[in-house]
Amino acid sequence: ILATCVPQATRGQVVSEDARSNPSQTDQEVPTVTRIDIGERHRIKKTRHGVFLINTEDTFVGRSLDMYGEWCQSEVVLFSKVLKEGDVAIDVGANIGAFSIPLAKLVGPKGAIVAFEPQRQLFQLLSANVALNELNNAFIYQKAVG
Repeated sequence: ILATCVPQATRGQVVSEDARSNPSQTDQEVPTVTRIDIGERHRIKKTRHGVFLINTEDTFVGRSLDMYGEWCQSEVVLFSKVLKEGDVAIDVGANIGAFSIPLAKLVGPKGAIVAFEPQRQLFQLLSANVALNELNNAFIYQKAVG
């Protein structure tokens, strides 16, 4: 739950976990980055399952990742009971990767996640999130499935 106590940042300002205890620290003195605001509507956010580029105007997935550092954690827990290292998982309607990222980490480098997201802007965020988390076992496609 990273975002609940973090002070509000101005655009482009780095905010960290340690800023809660000592808000007078400068960005260079703060070792743990929690979020970086980018432009008008995007933020890089450290979450429970990795680093995410989110749209701050997203009222569901992005907002949950921003406020709580997770999205539907109970479902991720359920998947972790079913999937094991080396498995292949498919995420249809992957959105920005709130399931794809933790599942790719769960199945490890010998496994794979195949993710489909047809909407261009969501696919771009999904692509960024796969890159930010250095997931070579994630194969993403801008395609609709059905």
